Amino acid sequence: MTSRTIWRQLRNPASPHPLARRVLKERARIAYPPFGPGLQLLCGFMLCISMLSPVGIILIGLGLFLVINSTAYTLAWVVSISGRIARVRADDQYTLISATPPGKLGVHWAVCTGILHRSSRFDRIHRLIQLLLGTILALVIIVTLITLSEESTSNSRFIRSMTVLANFSLLLLVIYADHIQSIVLGCLAGMLAPLYVYRPIDARFAAGVFYLLVQCVSYLLALMIAGSGVNGLFGNSDQILLVSLLRVALFVGIREGFVVLLWYWLLQKSDSSPEQPFAQSGVSAS
Repeated sequence: MTSRTIWRQLRNPASPHPLARRVLKERARIAYPPFGPGLQLLCGFMLCISMLSPVGIILIGLGLFLVINSTAYTLAWVVSISGRIARVRADDQYTLISATPPGKLGVHWAVCTGILHRSSRFDRIHRLIQLLLGTILALVIIVTLITLSEESTSNSRFIRSMTVLANFSLLLLVIYADHIQSIVLGCLAGMLAPLYVYRPIDARFAAGVFYLLVQCVSYLLALMIAGSGVNGLFGNSDQILLVSLLRVALFVGIREGFVVLLWYWLLQKSDSSPEQPFAQSGVSAS
């Protein structure tokens, strides 16, 4: 998938561009939300409690909170990336730097990776989400095994318990995929906006609004098709797990479509090829 390739390069960029090294040394101008990790842990605690009861709404609340949290953190990066690129564009050396082999997109990519990695926050957030989701999955498995260890467990109860476990696992997978796709979409929006809006303050505003619009439209479209659309076609189906798999594939696939759209829009506007920002690592996002 395109988002997976871009994400891998965002996490482990190739040899730093001189501009990326300069951005790495700068202090962040945009304050990041301080409540994110605590909010995630609180949601995880609520979910752990919900494992002892049939109240599934808390699990849905966890997903909602994590989605909102990913959007909040990514929005701060989007504003920083777009503003910094606009400042570079105001420099007389932008045209000269853009003429180097990485091209115009390489300049924007260097700023983007420099912003993400100038503090450990990017890695900390990713590891925290991995830890949180992994812990929740382990707890769900443990609770399921304890439930199935009872002597009175029937075949129907076993099937029901395994179905619940599978659905929990799929929901956690969606949350993790959404975390990655939200950040990738944000980085693309942050690199794309300064190609249209040149003043730093205007670029920050345009990128932020554009990112929120992309998030809202992609979520609404994905939820409508994966939710209402699937219910309309398979509402009476007894293949619960297959229907859940279809919902996950549609939700992630629709969001991935927005990633591909923004990626090729960025390539077209910057007159670049998919290989240019990854040239040093030999990776293509085509």
